[in-house]
Formats: sequence, C-alpha cells, structure tokens
Amino acid sequence: MPWDMISPILDATRADPSRFDEQPASGRNKRLSDASQHLGGRMNYGRILRALRNLFGWRRTPRFAGGISPAPALSRLAPAPYALPARPAASSAGGTADAAQAAVPPARLRSLVLAMFNPAQPVEDRSQLLGRSIELTQLMGAMLNMRMHALVYGARGAGKTSLVRAFGDHADQRGHIVLYFSCGGDSSFAAIFAPYLADLPDSCFLPEERQEVRELIAALPPDFGARALAAILGRVSQRDVILVVDEFDRVLDGAARTEIAALVKLLSDLRARVQLLFVGIARDVGELIDAHPSLRRHLVAVPLRRFDMSSVTDLFERGARRTGLHFSPDAQATIATLAAGSPYHLRLFCFCAAMAAIDGQTSSIGREETEAGLRFAFDMWTSTNGTVAALFTRLAAQGPEMRHYLEDLARLSLSGDSLMPPNIAAEPGEGDEENDVPPRVRAFASLRPALIPSGDGTTYVFEDSLAPQLLLVACHLAALPPRVEPLMTAHQAAG
Repeated sequence: MPWDMISPILDATRADPSRFDEQPASGRNKRLSDASQHLGGRMNYGRILRALRNLFGWRRTPRFAGGISPAPALSRLAPAPYALPARPAASSAGGTADAAQAAVPPARLRSLVLAMFNPAQPVEDRSQLLGRSIELTQLMGAMLNMRMHALVYGARGAGKTSLVRAFGDHADQRGHIVLYFSCGGDSSFAAIFAPYLADLPDSCFLPEERQEVRELIAALPPDFGARALAAILGRVSQRDVILVVDEFDRVLDGAARTEIAALVKLLSDLRARVQLLFVGIARDVGELIDAHPSLRRHLVAVPLRRFDMSSVTDLFERGARRTGLHFSPDAQATIATLAAGSPYHLRLFCFCAAMAAIDGQTSSIGREETEAGLRFAFDMWTSTNGTVAALFTRLAAQGPEMRHYLEDLARLSLSGDSLMPPNIAAEPGEGDEENDVPPRVRAFASLRPALIPSGDGTTYVFEDSLAPQLLLVACHLAALPPRVEPLMTAHQAAG
C-alpha cells in the first residue's frame, strides 16, 4: 500500500484516536484490558490497525478463552449445484436494484451476507443480537444490578451463546472481568474450574496478597472441591468477576454438579465479587436447586424461547439494510414457517437463499432462490446426518398424507421439546395389516430411527435437536413440482 495513503491515517489517529475506537468484543479474555493501560503516551499501533480495518473493511478473527476456534467460513460453501442462471437485465425498479447489487463485488457481498446471517458462530458483539432484548435486560438486571448468579437455558440453536456474548460485552463495559470456558462430558469439578483460576488476573487481588493467592492456587490438590475454590475466589476484592460455564448440560458427573451447587451457595454466603453464569438446558435448573433448595434466593433462570414474528421480521429487514438483498413476502413466509422460531435455522435458511441470489446475480430473493437455498441447507445437514436425512427424504416422498403427519410430529416436538407416542394401544401387533394402522401412528413408527427416549422413557426426542426443522424442509421440498432442468443454449451446445 502506498505510504501517501497510510500517512493521513496515522496523522488522524494521533490527532483524534477515538475516531477509530471499536466496541470491545464480548467474551474475549478481559486481561487484555489491563494490559492496554500500560501503553502510556507511546504510539498505539493497535489504533492504527483498527483505522486500517475500518477504512478498507478488514476484519480480524476473534479468539476466545477455552480453546474455541471459529467454524469454517460458510461463504466458501456457495451452493454451486443449485446456482440459478443469471437473470436478464430489466428496465423496472427491480432491474435498478439488481444493477446496484451487481456493482458490489461478489466477494464483498458474500462477506456482508456471512456477517449478517452466519449460522455457524455466535454473534460477535451486542449490536448483532436480535430478538433477545427481554432476556438480555433480565440477565443484566439480575447479575449486574442484583449480583445474583444465573443460568441461561434453551434448545440447541436458540442463541444461548450469542446472548451470553452480548451480555459479556455489557459487563466488560461496566468494568467486569468475564472469563469463558466450556464443559466436557467427563469433566470433574476441579477440571471445570482449573482453567478459570489459571486465567484470573492478579489485578483482582490486593497487591500485598497476590503472591500468597498464587501460592494457594498452586497448592490446590488435583481433586479440589467447592470449599477450597470458594476460599480463593472469596479473596477477589479489586474487580468484579463473572465466570461463564458454557455447555453445563454436558456435565454428567453427579458429584461435580453437587459441588457446583455448593459453590454457588458458598459464594453467595461469602458475598464474593465472583458470580457464575451457566449455559445449559431446562433440567439443569431443577438439578441445581434440588441440590441446594436455598439457591432460589441466589440464582435466576433465564429461558430462551423461540423467536416471535416481530423478531423474525426484524431479521429480514435488518438483513436487507445491511446486504442490499431483499426477501420477497413469499420467501419470508416460507423461511419463517420452516424455521419455526429457531434463530439458528432462520439464519441458516436466509444465508443459503442469499447465496443462491448472489449466484443468480439478483438482489431479489424469491421462490426460486429460497428453494435453491433450502436444498443446499438440507444437503449440508445430510453431510453429517446421512442416515436420518435419507429417512426423511424417503418418508416425505410417500405422499401428501404422510407429509401432513410428519409435519405435525415435527411441530409437536418443537412445541413441547418431546413427543409422546400417539395412541399406543392402536400400534400394530403381530399379524396386523399396514392399512389398518392409523396414519399418525404409522408416521411416528417410521420416525423411530431418528428418535431416542427422553426422561422416564414415556416420551421421545429427536436424537439430533436440529432435525425437526430439517424434516419440515424435506416435506416442503418433496411437495414442490419436479424440477425441470433448462435446455442448453445454442452457444452451450456448440461448445
């Protein structure tokens, strides 16, 4: 890059550094904020890099504690098999919009779509959070104002991690240190909390106590428990600290869960400046409180429900403003119906339809682009769930009646998060004819390979919690008229 382009940026950075400041990314290890205080009056090259990024659209890849690595960029997975032919130029208003879209380089447009609809990663900061203002307000009020502990729970794809990242952004702005790690299925209590102790900055403790605290941490036994940990965390006196325990539902060790409940109680009794934020599922609330009923006074549970229509509409409108791609009313209705309020599926279907529109060189996402995007989304899911995807495709092809009952079962599982076998007494016994089986029972029995028992075994859930919406997609695609491949042009035939 020529120096005469960079020099004005450097001058502007020295004159008014705040022009190029960015919001801090939520969830990042907050020790970085301490290090920034030592820059003094020296030239801040971080500000220069931010200025260059803002000017030329460069973005950095965020890194979070706990070894979480970003998912592969979905913008590279353009739905080539379903790419639409370029539409002819039009003189109408739609043609003007398409011309404006064509003026944006495809690579830049794909980046905009990925930033808006990326289904593979949580939101990067609070400005990207959609449809969760009530939950965010509740979480901030309980933790930042009332100093309670909290548990955020909801279905897979409901946006739990995104909410927590946005909350962490607010907490960081208020001066809290937020440390984020994920649990493993076989993790013990000590294995869960040892990484937090390693990342806890010295600035949390009185200067004269820092060496002693580090020695206490080093002297902890490998299987330390809640009391030993609370004794150390109780000495945090200079900063407010929030420990985010993600994927708490993966902790299978009953002893570890009991110790965690004890830790919440001990920290509350000590009036410690350390709070715990768990991210899990609904049953985690009951298990924590059952271990210590008094936790009802110290813990708030924040459920993440499915998006309502106002949040869905907001997603489409914000997407149009940020990308210049407009979803038709028919496309919006189809995507909203199939996503059934799941933020993950909404973003996935929007992303794939938008990519189809880019390949078709149009800024209008209509029925064709939506169907192409849905096929691509289903094929992406098939790559990791081939057996169940083949089952859904085969069942959906059996006709309108079967599709009707499959759709009913999919939506029933989403409304209650589980399925009760319909009319058990009517299930076919040995020697029964298939035609004598009620269609709803036949549909449920056909889905059994994709289901697993839940709770006491009287109800069932989809083994893949993302599957119900993909079953709806399979039924939708099976109901479409057969696809007719376009004839080759004379130029293609000659080639």
